[in-house]
Amino acid sequence: LTAAQKKKLKKKQKDKEKKAAAKGGEDGEEGVAAPVKGGKPAKESVMARRIREEVERRQKAEEEAKRADDERIAAEEAEQAKLDEEEKKKIEIREAKKERERAKREQLKKEGKLLTGKAKAEAERLASMRAQLLKQAEEKGIVLEAS
Repeated sequence: LTAAQKKKLKKKQKDKEKKAAAKGGEDGEEGVAAPVKGGKPAKESVMARRIREEVERRQKAEEEAKRADDERIAAEEAEQAKLDEEEKKKIEIREAKKERERAKREQLKKEGKLLTGKAKAEAERLASMRAQLLKQAEEKGIVLEAS
């Protein structure tokens, strides 16, 4: 056969395949989809069905991954909110304790009982001098009223 004859033969075979596919694949070829006739949907080819199923499977996997990711993010946000709340409570407790200490120091200042390190040392020195003077006065027989 010449090249032109081979070309015509191929074209005829393709036409036959198209006609067979149009009839609904009576020749046993599942790879070719039949066109829509009389409003009925065409029979889906094996390859098209596989592709569609693969697309659906991927979409489901993507949706599942997205849902799992959203759940993970929500759980992380809830955990972070819980940690933030605990930290806030700790700060409030610390601030309340500082406020109580400040109020206590303020009260002691008003009463004159709050002394610095230097003032405490001075008070101890004066107390020891007073005790020593009272002791000396007692030895000499002088009676002093201890205030």
